[in-house]
Amino acid sequence: MHWVIANPGSIPELLRLAEHLDSSGDRVTYITPLGWTARAGEQGPGARMLGKGIREGLRRRTPALTRPGQRVRRRATALELGYLLARRLGLTSLREVLLSRRNVAFDRAVSRCLNQDVDALVVRSTACIRSLRRARALGVLTVLDAPIMHQRSLSDLLAREAAAFPSLSDSLVDLKAEAVAESLDRELDQADIIIALSNAHAHSFVENGVDSTRLLLAPLGVDTELFAFRPRPSRVAEHPPQVLFVGQITQRKGLAYLINAMDLVRQAQPDVILKLVGSAHGDILSQLPPYVVWHDAVAREHLAAHYHQADVFAFLSLAEGFAQTPLEAMACGLPVVMSRQAYGPDGPVRDGVEGFVLDARDVGGVAAKIVQLLADEATRQGMGAAAASRAREFTWERFAGKVRRDVLTVLAKRRSTSHGTR
Repeated sequence: MHWVIANPGSIPELLRLAEHLDSSGDRVTYITPLGWTARAGEQGPGARMLGKGIREGLRRRTPALTRPGQRVRRRATALELGYLLARRLGLTSLREVLLSRRNVAFDRAVSRCLNQDVDALVVRSTACIRSLRRARALGVLTVLDAPIMHQRSLSDLLAREAAAFPSLSDSLVDLKAEAVAESLDRELDQADIIIALSNAHAHSFVENGVDSTRLLLAPLGVDTELFAFRPRPSRVAEHPPQVLFVGQITQRKGLAYLINAMDLVRQAQPDVILKLVGSAHGDILSQLPPYVVWHDAVAREHLAAHYHQADVFAFLSLAEGFAQTPLEAMACGLPVVMSRQAYGPDGPVRDGVEGFVLDARDVGGVAAKIVQLLADEATRQGMGAAAASRAREFTWERFAGKVRRDVLTVLAKRRSTSHGTR
């Protein structure tokens, strides 16, 4: 079984899938803009010039493929480096241009790597239409990782949010033009299998005309070594209570509702702070109240420190496929106040067990639950421990194993049908 995994960034589910396939004895070709390979020469002068931190970052973006014959190919590297630099410098317009060009160049390069020796291609939406078409022409099974709700449902939702909060409308970077939505539709049409990360995620595709038999339901996992549980010490007076959010700083993540809820929380807990960790979009930072502390996005390996410093994790997102940062917070032992919209009814957070699940727009209810957790240490500690235990059920092995089994089942049926018609 030969898989091509095309990861246009540092998308963890594609990296973990490649590692699982390798450990299962399958042949893997992994394509990415940036990665670390043995050919790069870990001890060579070029490697030393990169510096230890950069070398470690490249290794983290590269799956640990151990079997002979496995390949890691780097494509569209220069555009990826330019995109990362523009993002670091805050050059938003240039960043978006370079991201678009990187996706096109990466997609073209992946399509050139395909041949009839490949059994299955796994790609990420927005960087794959040429690859999908080439794979279909070759008879290769196509698997699409589309990590958020269907674009048309998302656009309708975000248009309503833009009307409700005009000052935050420029933060809604996921509100795509019709041409982009049509491009995403073409990707869906070319995919034999679409990975759905939750039942709510799957429903958004079905209500937009996607055949449910093409959906592969596989919730994401969490690295419980990187995001390790630490029992929370009793809070001391000199450290103010802290509510944490990690994710894109945008109204798609329900930021206005979280701020409004925190205004109410501060009436009961005047010293509480809200920490936001993530990349900001539009002019949203200038509208934050003074009790909000913002940190720009950090690499995943640096997030655990933020989780361990917080008392409560709040996540009021309006649209997701499967939100990963709440699961990371749970693994670290944080109780979660969660929007119902983020996972639907089948998410990892069970209301009253690992935290609380409410409608994102129920500002008063959200505030009351945050106040309850901050005021009641026993409840906070108990829910945090339950959250860590629950997070351990969501392993990357479970995700990758489900994808592999379902893809092999579809391939077997396809081959059986093909043989039966000869």
